[in-house]
Amino acid sequence: MAQAQQKAADLPTLSTLSRDALDRHNGIIDGAVTDVAALLRQDAKLLRSVVEAAIRDALTYRASLIMRHDRAAIIHRATNERANVVALARGLSASLLDMPLAGGARLRDCDRSFVQREAERFDGLARDCGHKARFLTHIAQSIPDGKTVGQVIDDARALDLWKDAA
Repeated sequence: MAQAQQKAADLPTLSTLSRDALDRHNGIIDGAVTDVAALLRQDAKLLRSVVEAAIRDALTYRASLIMRHDRAAIIHRATNERANVVALARGLSASLLDMPLAGGARLRDCDRSFVQREAERFDGLARDCGHKARFLTHIAQSIPDGKTVGQVIDDARALDLWKDAA
């Protein structure tokens, strides 16, 4: 199983395939869609990897929504009564251990190495989101009222702002 996961990890992701297709088609979505669909039809292993990753992402997202909903219900019930603060703390503690991680694993069931890999994955996502936030802040600061980004910033300036945000 670990070997199968390693081989799947070596395959490009749907995001990578999409980015490359958009580059090849100069941002034209219809051409990129046709290109990615053709690649997936030609390679059963790649198609299986992409579909499994999409299913995993969808299930992780759904589990995350359920956990958020459960947490919100606990908070809503407990915030109106002082006596329920202890119940709130216990409920949050229990739901934190049920946090869904990659592959649908619950935090409570994971070993140290798995949790460390997940921490590194989330750290990478946080760094990526932080970079995008700084970039968008630079963009926003460069746009006068009543103008759009495309009216004020060209690709070269956007690239400079992207590099400055790193």
